[in-house]
Amino acid sequence: VDLAKHRKSGNVHEQRYVSRMLIKQSTEQVVECEAAAVKCAEVCAPLVKEGGKKFLVANSVDTLAGALRDHMKAKDLTTEALFAEIAGPAGGGVNEETFTAYLEKLPEAIGHEEVAFTPERRSEVFRHMDTAAIGSVTIDAFRDIFNLRFVCVKGISVTDSFEIKSGKAVAKVEVGDTLEAIGGPKTDPSNGMMRLECKVVSSGKVGFVTLEGNQGTKYAEQVSAFRIFCEEMDKTVSEAMKLSGRVQNLIGTKLKELEKPGKEGPLADARAELAKLKPRIGKALGVLESLKKQGAVEKRNFQKAEETERNAYIQARAKKEGAAFTKPASDKVQAVEETAKAVEEAAKPFLALAEAEQAKFATPVALSEAVTAAMQHCSESVKAAQDCIAEQQALLPKGELKGALLDAKKELARLHAKADEAKRKTAVTASAVRKACTKVVSAARVLAAAALRGEMTNKSLSLEKLFMEIVTPGDERISEAAFCKYLSGLPGQEFQPEHLALLCRDLETGGLGRRKLFEFLQQYFEVAKPIAITSEFEISKGKSLRKAELGEVLEVLEGPKTDEKLGMARVKARSLNDNLEGWITLKGNQGTPFLKEKPKPYYTTCKNEVVLSRDIRGAEEVRKLRLDEVLELLEGPKKETFEPAMRVRAKAALDAKMGWLTTTDKFGVVCAEADGKQYTCTAAIAMTDNVDIKACKVLRKLAVGELFVAVEGPIEEAEAGVTRIKGRALKDEVVGWITMKGNAGTVYAEVSSKHYSIIKEVPLQRSKASTSETFRMLAQGEAVEVMEGPMQLTFAPEIRVRCRALTDGVEGWVTVDDTVRLWSPHYTCKKAVPMQDSLGLEGATLVRQVEVGERLDMVEGPTEEGGELRIKATARKDNSVGWVTVRDKDGNRLLTSKQVAARLLVSLEMGPGASAPVAALRFSSQCALPGGGGAPSIGRTKERRWRDEASPVACLSRQL
Repeated sequence: VDLAKHRKSGNVHEQRYVSRMLIKQSTEQVVECEAAAVKCAEVCAPLVKEGGKKFLVANSVDTLAGALRDHMKAKDLTTEALFAEIAGPAGGGVNEETFTAYLEKLPEAIGHEEVAFTPERRSEVFRHMDTAAIGSVTIDAFRDIFNLRFVCVKGISVTDSFEIKSGKAVAKVEVGDTLEAIGGPKTDPSNGMMRLECKVVSSGKVGFVTLEGNQGTKYAEQVSAFRIFCEEMDKTVSEAMKLSGRVQNLIGTKLKELEKPGKEGPLADARAELAKLKPRIGKALGVLESLKKQGAVEKRNFQKAEETERNAYIQARAKKEGAAFTKPASDKVQAVEETAKAVEEAAKPFLALAEAEQAKFATPVALSEAVTAAMQHCSESVKAAQDCIAEQQALLPKGELKGALLDAKKELARLHAKADEAKRKTAVTASAVRKACTKVVSAARVLAAAALRGEMTNKSLSLEKLFMEIVTPGDERISEAAFCKYLSGLPGQEFQPEHLALLCRDLETGGLGRRKLFEFLQQYFEVAKPIAITSEFEISKGKSLRKAELGEVLEVLEGPKTDEKLGMARVKARSLNDNLEGWITLKGNQGTPFLKEKPKPYYTTCKNEVVLSRDIRGAEEVRKLRLDEVLELLEGPKKETFEPAMRVRAKAALDAKMGWLTTTDKFGVVCAEADGKQYTCTAAIAMTDNVDIKACKVLRKLAVGELFVAVEGPIEEAEAGVTRIKGRALKDEVVGWITMKGNAGTVYAEVSSKHYSIIKEVPLQRSKASTSETFRMLAQGEAVEVMEGPMQLTFAPEIRVRCRALTDGVEGWVTVDDTVRLWSPHYTCKKAVPMQDSLGLEGATLVRQVEVGERLDMVEGPTEEGGELRIKATARKDNSVGWVTVRDKDGNRLLTSKQVAARLLVSLEMGPGASAPVAALRFSSQCALPGGGGAPSIGRTKERRWRDEASPVACLSRQL
């Protein structure tokens, strides 16, 4: 029993000892592994953290040594002699300034481009060679750079000459043998092998050895610092990983062994302590694995960097070669960027403002001019750059390009794109400036127009008189100075001078003509929502005159003015429908638009001989309008209805010609009537020269059925018992006395109910349609015999407008149908046409050629000149101004007036109690095309329908 107790006690002490020793040894091993990991990190740092920079510098030193070695051989210099050249007269060591200056000139001096180092690398080479860190390169340090060594990696012979064919073997080197370089490596042009003059260190034999075959086989590799470093680094990391692996395995094994004794006792405690060491060894292994991976990655990166630096001089040479093509273009593009920046800077003060502030900008004209000048400079720079790029591209060799030349080609293309982008950006900036100026003009336009209209009202001025007040005496156009001076002088008005100048230029280039001034002040609105027209500006004080109907066109006479109490803008306007004048609201205080602005309506004639009538009914002609005359709308459109006309088919007494004629036209004018003066002979009777039958002489005999017109009488002769009448024979115009009734009661002539007298010249036509072919005109006084009729001919209502012809200012009414259509002062070029500086064709100077598709805005005209229709216009493309031909002598159209791209919709509103029908002309781009479906609903109308093809309304719908 005592022995068992002593044995048990001894086991406990043994377990405690074993536990302490196990923990101590394991801890020491883990600490050793951690220290090894730290050491590995330090060893790997030059590559992993610094990217192998010092080894790249060492490579540069080797490159320098090779170049200097060749130089010394070529010049038969010793190392000491070369060093003395570098050090100069002062002798001793070479400081950094002297050394780097020498390196800077070295490539050109010895003809080795590979030593063209950067300034930074030159300093690094100096520090690398300053091994003693004394601030200078000593002769010993200088000698050391030439001691290049190679190690044999594949057995190869050493020959006594550079050329293999003519050389004899003097020695053979095996794998691992060390070779000391005497010269630099060179490539044998006959076979492409890289050869080196060297000394075999083990035997002292000197000769030439192949470093690399022409198939890429390597026989010897340079013993470089990087290679030595990598071997040492790999060895250090590998040994540390092996050590850490063994310790990790040992701890794992011990942990499994200590599971058997149980959960209590010294061994259990030891197991707990060992478990704490396991994460530490795992962490150390993780660091080592990470270093191994990073080392592998950085080795590859170093090789790439090494290759890049090795070829740097080749790339520099190629870059220099390419720069010969790209440098001139690059300089030009740089100038483009500078001029483009100048455009941005010039526009910045304006464009940097908020939208609301831009309208208040004081000097938009000066800024616009500065931007325009900068834009011009930029455009010139862009053209110069693009021309230069094109020249350089032409200098590149033809065919497939490679290397630097290919890069130069790509760079030139990139520079061209860069110039284009700069041009695009400046164009965007210029466009933004124009838009901002448009805001200024829009604000100034409203204020200036209201001020001028107010002046017209206060002084009771007509547009013509206002023009004469503003224009400088002797001038035909209002100059910018005169325009600005007049508006600035109006009482109670405050305008920025440049705002007025900008407005004047926007209205018309080169000064304001009458038409542009009138157009500026004659503002028109179309009713977008029915609204009352009142007698006063203040709604509460005025009375409603009537309601403005949807689509009604109004001309502004005064305003706009803002009712501050209600917050509504109102204008005094005249309705073109009935000339009613009154105040109307533009927009409600909740933003509801009642009126929308529209251009002033104009019409143009589509054929010759369009009748301009004095009144709306068209009964009296003012003159005939020529083709393409432009008419300014003054009143209307209005619907005009007509009474039915009466037509008869008749035979002319003069020549027996048969046809149709109008006896009463649609205006109620009588053209022919049965007036009771037409007589027909019922029996043959003599025509005498005297009323007295006893004392007369027979002129000729009238046949049965012959017609004559009563001139005098009838007279009864009581003595003879006959009734006599003086008449004019229609057959031969002979005038004489005829017996109507004899003394026995015989009737010789009687009034004819079928014969009409022509009261007013009227056409004799082929059919009963009033538009049919005319045979001839029946003269006043002629007689016709009615063969058929009278018959009633009805006429559809016509849309009539009162206009003023721009050519001579004559006013009158025309019918809006296929012969008259809406006109716009905007033209599109259909055939290339010259723009000239004067209206007259003879002696005119060419401004430029207008190309097909260009848009033009009319400034003056249209005017007939030398058989051609011409206008003065501004080209939207470049704002050039001049005279162009719209229609040539042969009738060919060179320009076409821009029309609303929609179908014309006519709505006839027949409201109950309306004094007259209102014709509202509206355009809708959503309407069906001719031949398609019906028209959409517009407004609240009592009657809305498409008329048949013969109606004036249908004509209106077809005109676009």
